[in-house]
Amino acid sequence: MNMTPQGSKIEQSDKQVRHIVALSGGKDSSALAVYMRGKIPNVEYVFCDTGEELDETYE
Repeated sequence: MNMTPQGSKIEQSDKQVRHIVALSGGKDSSALAVYMRGKIPNVEYVFCDTGEELDETYE
């Protein structure tokens, strides 16, 4: 059994863990995506296109 930094117990589960990174298209979320790709296998990425993005977002 693991502990949180606050001292609470975390019970392990047999459920599959998914790592999902939400991208805004900005430099910070893009940098996080590159970082996570090198650290966690099978990362999934999500981008919500609102139709109001800057042209640079799609380049």
